[in-house]
Amino acid sequence: MTIDERLAEIRGRYGEGTIVHNFVDLAEPEIRAIAERVTGGTDQPK
Repeated sequence: MTIDERLAEIRGRYGEGTIVHNFVDLAEPEIRAIAERVTGGTDQPK
């Protein structure tokens, strides 16, 4: 599962305006940065 797929899945599960959806929106840059560090830019862990 790619980061885009995972974020879309979370947003789809928790409707717009919920605390989870809002948090994912705010945290997306950090989530992506962490995923980049963990995977080295691929969709798979190192």
